Amino acid sequence: MRYMIAVLLMFTFSQGISKEMGTDQAFSYIRSGMYNEALELLKQELIKSPNDWNTHYLTGFALRGIGNYDVAIIHYKRAIDIQPSNAQAYLALGIALQLNENYTVAISSFKKAIDIHPNLIEAYNSIGLTYAKLENHRDALGWYAKGRDKLLDMVSAEVHKDPDKCYKDEIIDGENTRTLLPYIFIKTEELLMSNILYSTLTNNMGVSLMDLGAYDEAKSNFEESTKYIPVDYIYADPKNNLEILTELYGTK
Repeated sequence: MRYMIAVLLMFTFSQGISKEMGTDQAFSYIRSGMYNEALELLKQELIKSPNDWNTHYLTGFALRGIGNYDVAIIHYKRAIDIQPSNAQAYLALGIALQLNENYTVAISSFKKAIDIHPNLIEAYNSIGLTYAKLENHRDALGWYAKGRDKLLDMVSAEVHKDPDKCYKDEIIDGENTRTLLPYIFIKTEELLMSNILYSTLTNNMGVSLMDLGAYDEAKSNFEESTKYIPVDYIYADPKNNLEILTELYGTK
């Protein structure tokens, strides 16, 4: 698969869940891919707590797991009715809409998630993926780039929380000079490799660039994506895409 989709779906799922006593087993079932078992539990929870946001949210994931996108969408919308300021619910709704090929509405849902939570990087990537499905590769590239830029800003802010580790101010040849310390580069790389988001966005940018005919830029992005795959994380897309690029267009 040229784009990174499935892994991010589970990453997004695990980020949004608020586990409670009555739904923790359903949560475990969903993480294990046991969607029908989860649904049996969640049906009982909905009878007991029909207005519980978390139960509707989990039900949406379980239904999405078995491909029942129409009913998953209903439950995500109900979760939003209960918690209208929850960005994760809009993100999950958008993914279900995208899988159901309701692309325009999906994009609106992702944008709503960003309005609520501007640092929700998965939403930027999801908009890019949706534009790619519409074969609008330029807009797809733009949203991947926005997501990556936002992520880099977040990482930079975290790195620079302790300026004393980042810079050394001194006088050299009578002039005030600020020297960058190795911590900046070490910590930045560590944070970018703390999850798959940076590698994913960079790979997806490469795919869009390849579709737009910018082969050298695509190659650079695939190489960058490969470099920042987290340790012990299996993610073959950038390597495979680089091989496809070389085979089809002779880029080395």
